[in-house]
Amino acid sequence: MTDLEESKVDNTNDFDNRLGVSGHITDSEIRPTAPAPISTLGPVVYASIPGFEYAPVGQWKSSLFCCLEQIAPSCLMSFFCVCIMSGQLSEKIGWRRCGWVVSVFIAVIFICIMLYTITSDFFIYIACLWVFVFYLALTLRVRTRILFNIPGEIITDCLAAILCTCCTLAQVILYLVTI
Repeated sequence: MTDLEESKVDNTNDFDNRLGVSGHITDSEIRPTAPAPISTLGPVVYASIPGFEYAPVGQWKSSLFCCLEQIAPSCLMSFFCVCIMSGQLSEKIGWRRCGWVVSVFIAVIFICIMLYTITSDFFIYIACLWVFVFYLALTLRVRTRILFNIPGEIITDCLAAILCTCCTLAQVILYLVTI
């Protein structure tokens, strides 16, 4: 063996020794252990995201139909002022600027009006507008759920946004605004 080959072997062994590598892999290194189950009775964990220090992580603050309990701020905002409220929420979670959401919403309304004048079918107007509001509600709910580690699946988010778009937006409002 040459001096160069010996130095490579020595360096490798020295590197392995510094890392604590024993030279073989055990079963515990191959199969990671399962994480401990999360206790629902334990203390509430709060977010460490700047601006959201008092947001509970891992749970919604209110149920999906919370807008029926607090009609004044959340339900009315999610029904009558969808574009402004969605813009404020999207800016708060860091998705889009409020002006961008409002501008796109106005553009969608303009497109819906054009479709209505071409087809004279009011259903087309409402369907086009609802698809965009559904997209906003779904996106805001999913992004909020991911940002704050709230358990759930995309299918439940879709069903919530389809069945009650205003309730979905109101739930996100109550979660983010009361922080």
